[in-house]
Amino acid sequence: MRSAIDSIKTQYDGIIIECEDAEDESEDFYIGSVLSTNDEKVTLQHFDGLGTWEDAPSIIMLSDISLVQFDTPYVNTFWKYLAEPSAPKDNP
Repeated sequence: MRSAIDSIKTQYDGIIIECEDAEDESEDFYIGSVLSTNDEKVTLQHFDGLGTWEDAPSIIMLSDISLVQFDTPYVNTFWKYLAEPSAPKDNP
């Protein structure tokens, strides 16, 4: 998964990462830009549904990721009108 995300990062600005947990019936949805990856996690600068960048990046465990999307009409439309993010305040 890490190598796929690293490859996407080099070719596309925006990415969607979803984490679904069938046991908890919960789903986390992130849309933004990959800052870094390692063998266990992805650090993502992301924005909300209104296109407002979050102040701090999110840490997403690779083992929690159930779906990755890129170069979709949804991502591309957001990216077209989205302002550049501020520098991350905290990059763990």
